[in-house]
Amino acid sequence: MENNGAERKSKLLFVLVNACTLLNLLMGVAAVFVAPKCLVLAAWLIAASVIFDASDGYLARRWGVSSEFGAQLDSLGDFSSFALGTGVMMYYAIICHGVSPLWGGLAAAAYIVCGAIRLARYNATTDSLCPPEYFMGLPSTAAACILAAIVVFGKCECGLSLAALTAVYGLLMVCTLPYPKLTKMTWVPKWVWAIPFVLAPFCATVVTWVCVATYTLSGAYVWLRRRTGSKRGR
Repeated sequence: MENNGAERKSKLLFVLVNACTLLNLLMGVAAVFVAPKCLVLAAWLIAASVIFDASDGYLARRWGVSSEFGAQLDSLGDFSSFALGTGVMMYYAIICHGVSPLWGGLAAAAYIVCGAIRLARYNATTDSLCPPEYFMGLPSTAAACILAAIVVFGKCECGLSLAALTAVYGLLMVCTLPYPKLTKMTWVPKWVWAIPFVLAPFCATVVTWVCVATYTLSGAYVWLRRRTGSKRGR
């Protein structure tokens, strides 16, 4: 009886974890349909997908129900939200500011393709070429979150700038710059993380661009610091 109860509990936890993954996937699909009518809502759907994506991984590890099936489903959910959903959102954000659908389509397509490559590379290598506290290239979650924040809070009215940002963040996903994992930055005082949330109600646009620029440039900063350190070591 005890074994049956434990097995049922394990199955229930497995279902709950994968339900979070499916909600991540559905948020991406919803963003695709919503983007032509309401970009801000599409961006918030992408933000919701980030929360569900973080939840499924955390709960799977905490409850000990990680599986290969869950990993593959998670990858499909990430593609739906952080590659396809975000790319479509940026396409409509670009063309609604007067840019030709051709250029908007090329920028969005480049982003989606890079997102797919990023996810495939992560599945194949799990960033084994980087130390555990870093990602190899900008994570697709971070790229999607940054672009969603720009749509909601960035107040960028230049379509060409949005097209350039979309393409750049696509390329950053497939580059080999070491981007720090925020959960591993335990040396940062906890109160520092609260600063953006405290300041956002007063100057959301400034806070958005500062946070975006800081994390975007962090990969190049870490890379340069490593190169400088290795040369000094010689």
